[in-house]
Amino acid sequence: AAIALTLGARYDEVKYYLENDEKVKSFTRIQPRVGVSWDVFNNSTTILKANAGEFMEDTALTLPGFLARQGTVLSAFLFNGEGYDFLGAFGGPSGNILDPSLRPTYSQQVSGGITQRIFKNTSLDVTGIYRRNRHMFEDSCADADCSRYELTNRPHGLDDVLRSDYRGLIFKVESRPTNAMSWIFSYTALSCALRPTM
Repeated sequence: AAIALTLGARYDEVKYYLENDEKVKSFTRIQPRVGVSWDVFNNSTTILKANAGEFMEDTALTLPGFLARQGTVLSAFLFNGEGYDFLGAFGGPSGNILDPSLRPTYSQQVSGGITQRIFKNTSLDVTGIYRRNRHMFEDSCADADCSRYELTNRPHGLDDVLRSDYRGLIFKVESRPTNAMSWIFSYTALSCALRPTM
């Protein structure tokens, strides 16, 4: 039987800028990963596999949007029969801030499964996945009257209260009836929980 072991680490660096090119935050993280696969009969008919690792989450434009200096400004006008009267403008800079100790959200994931050849060019893959997110962040009042907000991993000063757990079972059938055609059918049964434990 053939066993393959894969070790690795990924380094990510993400920098966030506002609309005026002001840099507001940088996130970096080294994410270790390990994987193992076992060709049980050494003929690629039955393969057991398992993987574990960390993955930094992509927050897209969440931080720049939260900190927008220009803000969204809405202008209101009223038609008076001959022209428009200006009623005023609403909106502006958000006034929001970042917690200086804000850390990137990352997930810890473990998966394991089996790939079984069921016909000459067709295989069934069943994989179970467990993933939990850590260092999630949310906005929290930055002052007594909540006139502005702070993005933080520690809402109300509490550590480790924002959590997300994902459990999934993936069934996949892959077939290649001809050299020019391949089919993939998959079904995912999942359970996901977001738990603010405050």
